[in-house]
Amino acid sequence: MRNPDSKHGPFPEKTTRVITATVKDETGAVIPGASLTTMVYSLYDEDTLAIINSRTLVDIKANVTSGGVLTLELLPADMAVQTTSKDEERHRVLIEWTYAAGVKRGSYEAQVIVSNVEKV
Repeated sequence: MRNPDSKHGPFPEKTTRVITATVKDETGAVIPGASLTTMVYSLYDEDTLAIINSRTLVDIKANVTSGGVLTLELLPADMAVQTTSKDEERHRVLIEWTYAAGVKRGSYEAQVIVSNVEKV
């Protein structure tokens, strides 16, 4: 598995977290939300690749501002530990988008470390 574009955490399980990022094209220019054709995200467990909280290809295009800033809120159910025998888990948030009338695409992957508070 490739290294994530960013790492976040560790955070206590079942807490709300917000990920923000600026959406850019291949040249580094900001892409305003209105210029996106699509933007979706999926949330999965890094070890098992199991989708977490049914978050697969969720449409988040409306979460991007005219300045290209994406705000993605992870809810407590998104931050739930999947394997209770571990002290912490690594989740992945995969964000994918298309622009230029769907001809071009980009992606961003963040690792979110979730601490099992039951094990503390």
